[in-house]
Amino acid sequence: MGYQNSTFPLAIYGCLDTASRKLLWLRVWTSNCDPKVIGRWYFDYLYETRMMAAMLRVDRGTETGVMATLHSFLRKHHGDMDPSDSVVYGPSTENQIEIWWRELHERMEKYYKGHLCWLKDQGHYHPHDDKDRMLLAFIMIPLIQKDLDVFRESVWNTHRIRAQKDTILPDGIPNHMYSFPEQYGLEECGFLPVTEEQLKEAATPSGVLTVPDDFLLPEFRAECERVLPDSETIRPHECRDAYIYLKNNFQL
Repeated sequence: MGYQNSTFPLAIYGCLDTASRKLLWLRVWTSNCDPKVIGRWYFDYLYETRMMAAMLRVDRGTETGVMATLHSFLRKHHGDMDPSDSVVYGPSTENQIEIWWRELHERMEKYYKGHLCWLKDQGHYHPHDDKDRMLLAFIMIPLIQKDLDVFRESVWNTHRIRAQKDTILPDGIPNHMYSFPEQYGLEECGFLPVTEEQLKEAATPSGVLTVPDDFLLPEFRAECERVLPDSETIRPHECRDAYIYLKNNFQL
């Protein structure tokens, strides 16, 4: 599932294990509408874990096309089902991921939204100015990614999900349910191995490795780092001042 606010160059996309409700990955970028970017994030996750789910459920949108194709391509190696049947499409409102999104919104988005709206309302940030958008991305994306990592690892995946009357899924802690499904009446029947060779084979036709590792052009990032050489030390409450300082001293 993804979320994007077109006013600001900040888009979040995530992947969740349905049974345990464990968040597998969360990424923030300047856009989540490029299918190759979403596909690259899925590819990176598979490359890191070397395991894939038997089934993949996605929104029926153009941004999920490469991810779905990549999944089907890799599933052909397992021979247990028609690869095209391994991808299920459905609206995001029916996805379990909507539940954690509300939690994430309460914990993080409202805080950042206040700073972002202040910059816009005070005339420091113009949504239709490409330079302003990339300057803001330089400041905000690392900050938000850090918070997403904390939310995923230390908040959501370690909290206890209470029993819900409208679902047959068990209650428990996502990390524990994911690692010990048999203790919750679940079966570990959906994790299949994927090799480096298979991933390399899938990477070329999918085009995921053509996606740049950076959302900024090299010369743009170099100038940002000249102005703010210690940008990794910026704290969330300093984001407004950091952006204004960067914009006032940026010379490209």
